[in-house]
Amino acid sequence: MSRPDRLALAVLSGALVVPDAGDLLVIRADSPALAEVVDPGRLVFEASFRPAHDLIAAAGLRVTPRATAPAAMA
Repeated sequence: MSRPDRLALAVLSGALVVPDAGDLLVIRADSPALAEVVDPGRLVFEASFRPAHDLIAAAGLRVTPRATAPAAMA
């Protein structure tokens, strides 16, 4: 992982089990690290803090300052 991330560590350890299908909405994301352990095509990052938003966007991931579409929440 590029930097420690609680959600990514929870998925890796089995403490957090993500659904098998559908998009996952990651609220107040500050790192794109979850995309290293979950299919990045399923992730939608909500990040209103501009530096975090830009970091996630630079990684080529879907990011929005305000979530509007339905998705599972992580």
